[in-house]
Amino acid sequence: MADARAGSAPRVASQEVDLDWLNDSSRNDRFRQAMLKAALDTTPQLTEENYSVWKDKMLGLLELRDVLDALESPITQLSKDENAELKLLLISKMDSVTHNNVINSDNRNSAKEMWRLIKERFASSQSSNRARIFNDFLYLTFKEDAIKSFITDVRISIKKMVDVGINLPQDILAYLVLFKFLTSLHLLKRQIMHSDKDLKVEFFCNHLTQFNNESKAEARDTTSNEAA
Repeated sequence: MADARAGSAPRVASQEVDLDWLNDSSRNDRFRQAMLKAALDTTPQLTEENYSVWKDKMLGLLELRDVLDALESPITQLSKDENAELKLLLISKMDSVTHNNVINSDNRNSAKEMWRLIKERFASSQSSNRARIFNDFLYLTFKEDAIKSFITDVRISIKKMVDVGINLPQDILAYLVLFKFLTSLHLLKRQIMHSDKDLKVEFFCNHLTQFNNESKAEARDTTSNEAA
């Protein structure tokens, strides 16, 4: 009897180890599912303006789902379920304009082809695509009553240029943007250009943001004084 009882102890210990492993596995699965949901919820729809942000979030989501390597591989084939899942994911994460520019009769049934065309459209280093993106940057329009949106447009345009391999020096970028200023902001332009700090786009954007905030504060003070 004593031997029988002694022999049962290892089995109990083994069961406890199995339960611990199952509990850990269950916790990991729940954590993974929570991360997948969070990544899916925070990935925006792809537009003509937000490829850099969309790409970073989508890559993280695809890596977490463990399908990125297969999606980008010219050799590895996606399973039928993977292809269907990724098609739905990509289509659901692009706006109508991008959908019309990317999805066509040749690729609507292939997640790999959709992914390839998205990268080709937004991150291709072909000269025609680089020219299009650089022209978009050159023709940005500065409006004194929309400074905040102008700063956002500048940052987005520069990110898009970097995505296609256009890496201009920071001071050249800043000069190109500065010359979009209206003549009424000549004094501000001189202040930025003759600053003792390195002329970089971020410095320019911060300076312009400060100017915008001060202008709004002055406008509020003027309105308050007139009302009084």
